[in-house]
Amino acid sequence: MQELNLSTIPTGKMKSLACHASIMFMHKIARMPDSKRIAILVAFVKSFEIIALDDALDIFDLLITDMRGIAKKIGQKKRLRTLKDLDKAALTLADVCTLFLQDEMAGNQLKNSIFLRVSKDKLTESIALINNLTRPADEHFQDEMVQQYGRVCKFLPSLLEHIELKAASGLQ
Repeated sequence: MQELNLSTIPTGKMKSLACHASIMFMHKIARMPDSKRIAILVAFVKSFEIIALDDALDIFDLLITDMRGIAKKIGQKKRLRTLKDLDKAALTLADVCTLFLQDEMAGNQLKNSIFLRVSKDKLTESIALINNLTRPADEHFQDEMVQQYGRVCKFLPSLLEHIELKAASGLQ
């Protein structure tokens, strides 16, 4: 169907032929002269090819939207599971920062006071934990979206191969 150049046929005429074909009985179409029958059937197929393509893209959009929602839920659940550890590490660092903000201690005395309260290993562990568990403000569950790729990997290459995506000329 894609090999046919139908650009010279007015869109209204194509729609009219397709509409006409969709309401006609098969026997009436079969009795038409060959040229008219081919014209009406080509218009019908082309029209429904466009409708099917639109439907396929709508379904693809729904699938991607669903995948994004699932990825967001998974990300939020992961985040909730890590909050306890994050709170613990943050409280440890807050304790150290409180000591740091007290002006009454000198440099070495402050460091010794911090390490008496919290060991260097625990402090290092808390910093690493916070760095692992926190997310940048602009991160939108990309890792979870990648995990959802299995839902589209079977048909996405074919979809991209057979559907020519381009912008409509009137939209700017």
